[in-house]
Amino acid sequence: MEDARSNDEDFLRAKADLELVLAAFPDEVQISKIGNVSEDGELFSFPLKFEMHLKTTSDKDDVGVESITLAIVKMEIHRGYPSKSGIFLSGYRIIGSSKKVPKKYVEDVMSIIRQTSKECLENEEEGALSCCLAAQQVWDEFKEEQRRQIEETILKTSIEVEVEQVDVDINWITGKDDNVGFITDRKSTFQAFVCRINSEDMALRAVNNLINGNSKLQRATHNMFAYRFSIEHENGNKMLVHDNDDDGEAGAGSKLAELLALRKEDGILVLVARWFGGIHLGPKRFLHISNCARELLVWAHSEGKI
Repeated sequence: MEDARSNDEDFLRAKADLELVLAAFPDEVQISKIGNVSEDGELFSFPLKFEMHLKTTSDKDDVGVESITLAIVKMEIHRGYPSKSGIFLSGYRIIGSSKKVPKKYVEDVMSIIRQTSKECLENEEEGALSCCLAAQQVWDEFKEEQRRQIEETILKTSIEVEVEQVDVDINWITGKDDNVGFITDRKSTFQAFVCRINSEDMALRAVNNLINGNSKLQRATHNMFAYRFSIEHENGNKMLVHDNDDDGEAGAGSKLAELLALRKEDGILVLVARWFGGIHLGPKRFLHISNCARELLVWAHSEGKI
């Protein structure tokens, strides 16, 4: 039993470590009301029980935004700490709907606490503060992932282009309803469009109709395109006609042309619009341009759209 008052060195070290945790996480960590705590909130013996509240946000993230607890992780410090006993996990509780906090993310927090506690125990070091710091880092990564998903949803909703068909012989295809041919990365958005063509005049007319008929595309940073079709002569020989345009993104048009050639597309025009989000993506932008175009082409063929 660990219910007797203790003033030994282990207890004093544990209490001091927990006080550091409370100072570092005044809003997230609380002493458990069930345990060896006096009426005035003073810890007087092992085990020392405390809870870490995993919240939606914190003061350092968004000033003035009230934080809400989504899950609680319960920890204990037992006799022998820190040389013979580490941080003990006694459980966790998800507050409210589990849809807001997938169980996996809380289990990831629990896992990093166990790992950090083991490392501290092996080194005979106090682990409460280290465990809470590691837990908060994992939780912050989850919050950032949530924030990124929300931003992507907002971007997609605000940028998605509705295609207005102008000429009867031109039919632009998008995969927006099936979330195909649409990529967001660090606030930049890429959307692909494809249509069938049989001449250079038709290809250029299609591009002009698409861009001029939509204000969102007119605001795009780049509208890159490539087309490829063949003309059959009277003698049966075929001549391949192809061209591309970077629209200011050097090399992007040729990437789309390479994609059409590799797929042996014939009578196809593909356009990829990019809205720059303020963060440079480096070479990865070309990967996104090719991937969203490829994804739309594969889907359009499989669905009999083109």
